[in-house]
Amino acid sequence: MKIRKINWKKWTIGASIILLAITLIIRLLDFAKITKYFPTDNINDISSYMAQLFFLDACGFHQICQYWYNGFTAFLFTPPGWYWFAYPWYIISGDVKIATFIAVIITLIIAFVFIYKFGKHLNIKPWLRVLFFLIVFANANAIRGFLRTGRPHEMLAWVWFIMLFWILLYYKDKKIDAKIYWTSLVFAAIILTYVAVAIFAAMLFLGFVLCKKGSERFKAISAAVIGFLLTTFWSIPYVINLGDSVVTSLEQGRWLLMFQKELLLKQAGAFIFPLIFVILFYLMWKERKEKTTLYFFAPLIVLAIAFATRITAFIPALKDIFPSPYFSLFIILGAYCLIQIFNESKGNKMILHIGVFAAIVISCSIALFYTVYFEVPNKEVQDLLELIPKIEERYALFGLPPSIYPKAIVAYAAIYHQKSTYNGHYIHVKNKEYKQEIELLSQAHVNKDCKQFTEKMEILETTEVIGKESCSFFEQCGFSLKAENGGFCLYSQKAA
Repeated sequence: MKIRKINWKKWTIGASIILLAITLIIRLLDFAKITKYFPTDNINDISSYMAQLFFLDACGFHQICQYWYNGFTAFLFTPPGWYWFAYPWYIISGDVKIATFIAVIITLIIAFVFIYKFGKHLNIKPWLRVLFFLIVFANANAIRGFLRTGRPHEMLAWVWFIMLFWILLYYKDKKIDAKIYWTSLVFAAIILTYVAVAIFAAMLFLGFVLCKKGSERFKAISAAVIGFLLTTFWSIPYVINLGDSVVTSLEQGRWLLMFQKELLLKQAGAFIFPLIFVILFYLMWKERKEKTTLYFFAPLIVLAIAFATRITAFIPALKDIFPSPYFSLFIILGAYCLIQIFNESKGNKMILHIGVFAAIVISCSIALFYTVYFEVPNKEVQDLLELIPKIEERYALFGLPPSIYPKAIVAYAAIYHQKSTYNGHYIHVKNKEYKQEIELLSQAHVNKDCKQFTEKMEILETTEVIGKESCSFFEQCGFSLKAENGGFCLYSQKAA
């Protein structure tokens, strides 16, 4: 009896597609809980984006918004792209939770349709287009960032990035025609959606420019410049006002210089992801050794080396990007190189196929069994939320249980009860002096210093405070009890 030889290529690709698809479906079903419950746990960025979607409707673009930080200019430092994208669904549904979920699903649909349809212009086989989509959006980093933590604006920006990436790849070895200026619109969309991804997109254009000569190089540069000019109504005020914010002082890229236990996975990822991209690029490039391919990817290869060696932590702009967007970038670039290896390779490459499948198994295992699932608010959270309607003045939150995320509560209070606070979700909208006042108030609470606590509350024009573990401190400082519920207390500096 003749034994059929195992086709490792088809078997591993098919199994990878099935496993990644199952992972994405399971995590999307879990994410769907957001349509019913407002997230209040600590793994939570999405509450901020839902609040800002509400601000777009309640306050408007570049208008003063009273709900956070004693008033701030809405969307001065926050790119408005995703919020405009999600806004129609907010108008239709009347609920930021439902609008956010719909926007995420539509983002994934747009990504899949583009990848599948445009992939044929890059001569990528259909099942490899599906594999690329799933590697990008169903890997553990994406599940954790886009769905569990909730970063829908970044996910949308990566969809625009993939569009720009593949369109520029299409023209890399072709004569540029008028259609290249579609990339101007895509580049503008990236800038208006997520600044970090826009920086990476600029590197795509740089690589593309290196591939071209003469008038074609001018057209490539002009496409990028036009894209930027389309965003000047937002990007120019953003740049002009950077000095009045703490954006550039955060330097989130320096996290990689902090060797702490909670950052070990990021430390490992900061070496593994760029290394894998560079290795896969070499395996792809050595098949044909095209100069234009090397020129196109050169800026991104330099970035990968700089990131792996932590040099980016010292480079302006790059040092302000936290690690996860870098991970997503190198996953996207590596995934493209991988499918091109699979697409063009004539050999079986059994070791590579098995290695990729093993990596996907590990990634899916992390996404399914390690990354926590949506946390439905419990009774303790409900007890706190029931106090929110009783707030009458600007308020503060102190002494909450560790399981409750204060920033999520201020988002909920603004969206559903139009309550205002001296604090918010992202301090980058204010200056360093304001940030210092917030820190001094928090320190006064930690030190149980009633005099400083009261003074800083007055400076921040805040008269009410909610807590649970600090109720006795509020009373000690002379605050008046307004309401209690489930152990939570609402105190006021004014007489009850």
